[in-house]
Amino acid sequence: TADPLSGALVMATFGLATIPALFFLGFLTKFLQKGSLRGTMMKLAALLVILYGGITLYKGYNFVAHPQMMKERMDKMHEGSTDGTLTGQFNGMKCAPGKCG
Repeated sequence: TADPLSGALVMATFGLATIPALFFLGFLTKFLQKGSLRGTMMKLAALLVILYGGITLYKGYNFVAHPQMMKERMDKMHEGSTDGTLTGQFNGMKCAPGKCG
């Protein structure tokens, strides 16, 4: 916000609204550290990290092994994104200098 008092009010509201979540997180952390649940959570976390690493390696392999497919996907993502520098339009809207809409 442009007004300092409004900004302070927004920050105070955010801070007060965050307190219950932080207390819950502290309680949950203490609960998960007890007994065999901690070992189970560590194994689950390790499994998720390994799974995410495998997915990342697979995506990297596809990027290297099939460059044409990746180029087609990139071209499709950029299709119609902006042509403002050439035609004065952005996604079909007329643009004035410094403004679009």
